[in-house]
Amino acid sequence: MQEPPSLTRTRELLARGWTKRRIRAAVQSGRLLRLRAGAYTPAGTHADVVDAGRLLGRLTGTSELARRGVFVLATDRLEVHVVRSSSRIPPLGRPHRIHRRVLLRTPHPDALAVEPIDALYDAVMGQNPRAAIATLDSALHLGLLHPDDLDELFTALPRRFRGCVGCSMHAPSPGRSRCCASSSAPSAAPSSVR
Repeated sequence: MQEPPSLTRTRELLARGWTKRRIRAAVQSGRLLRLRAGAYTPAGTHADVVDAGRLLGRLTGTSELARRGVFVLATDRLEVHVVRSSSRIPPLGRPHRIHRRVLLRTPHPDALAVEPIDALYDAVMGQNPRAAIATLDSALHLGLLHPDDLDELFTALPRRFRGCVGCSMHAPSPGRSRCCASSSAPSAAPSSVR
C-alpha cells in the first residue's frame, strides 16, 4: 500500500533544523514544490496531487483512484475536495470539479488526498452505474476497499444510487450485468413475433 501524499508546513521544516534560506533554495532547485504560502511537498509528487494542494484541497474521486491504479472510466477533469467553509479557491488552468460534502472518514490534517472510501463515494456519484461497478470491483481487487466497508459506502450514497450499484456488488456476475442493464437502459416494449 503506497503512502498517502501529504504536505509539509514551514514550521515543521524549521523544527527539523531547516532555515528559511534552505527552504527557498530547495524550492528554487526543484527539490521542494511550493503549494501555497507555508505549505510544501517533495519533488516527484503526482501533478494532480500538487494541483489539488494548490486549490487548498485534497485529491478525490476518479482523480485519486486513477492515481492509485484503480479502474475509472474517465479522468477528464481534476476532482478536488475542499472544506465547506473554503470561500476563496485560487484559479487553476485546467478543468476541475470541487466537492464540498462532509467526508465519511477524516483524513490527516496534512493529507493531500481523501481516504479511499471517500474517493470511491465521489467516483460512484460521478460515473454511470456500469463504470461505478467496475471502479468498485477494481478497488476491492486491489485491496483499496475492504469488503466490510461496502455497507458503509452504500448506506452513505443517496438512495437512487444504492439500487443498481448495491445489488450488483453483492450479486454474482450475471446478476451484476442484468441489474445494470435494467437500471441504466430504458426498458423496451416486447416486440411481437408473427
